[in-house]
Amino acid sequence: MIGSTPRSIRIAGFAALAALVATSGLADARLARVPTDSAGLVVIEATLPGEMALDCVDNPCTGSAMSPVVASALEREQTVARWFDRISAEVAGRSGGRQHARLIAHGPVDRATVPADCKPIGLVIGNTAYPAGLRLEAPKLDAERVAARFHDLGIETTSLIDADLKTLKAGISAFLDGAPENACLFVYYSGHGATVKGRRYLPAIDVNVGTPKTFADGSIDADELINRVGSVPGPSQIVLIDSHFPATYEGAR
Repeated sequence: MIGSTPRSIRIAGFAALAALVATSGLADARLARVPTDSAGLVVIEATLPGEMALDCVDNPCTGSAMSPVVASALEREQTVARWFDRISAEVAGRSGGRQHARLIAHGPVDRATVPADCKPIGLVIGNTAYPAGLRLEAPKLDAERVAARFHDLGIETTSLIDADLKTLKAGISAFLDGAPENACLFVYYSGHGATVKGRRYLPAIDVNVGTPKTFADGSIDADELINRVGSVPGPSQIVLIDSHFPATYEGAR
């Protein structure tokens, strides 16, 4: 999932992932079809170009490189730009420079992360209980940490922990369809991610990793999720993806 320093990495199903991922040139796939008319949309990702799934950044596990600073640096009146700067610096530091954060914005980043004139709501997803050989430890801790901070700031939060595909789809739809008028959205995801034929996917815990098609069918399309979040009316939509999309998924061998 996420990177760490060489002396403290926790490798998640590394042998299994080696069979699933071919390290070709699609490690840093760009966002596709993000709606340019979503003036309030911001996407922040922690990326790990060219590497396979890594889990915790320390031992015992306290989570990813990204989630502690996402939580600790989030303040209502601070700007999105300053929040991202803190995230970027700490992700690089905690991962020994191997992991980097990137920002994709379709609107001004000098606005407050939690604007005063909107109703903030959050969706937090953390998937750990994947099929044998692909299990993770950090995402549940990451999701709990981020959800707790959202609650502290008065952000009404829905958490989906270890969700199968049916639960994941239903939870996402309920969150987005139920967004009130003038909502400010926060969506945080921690878990596995992979690229299939140039598209990026976030797998549910019941994903079938046998072939590229079954993998994609058992996952949420990351860019479609971003599109849906960005399409919700309101002044601000922030998506945080604490994962990676290492290369082309070729199925189990």
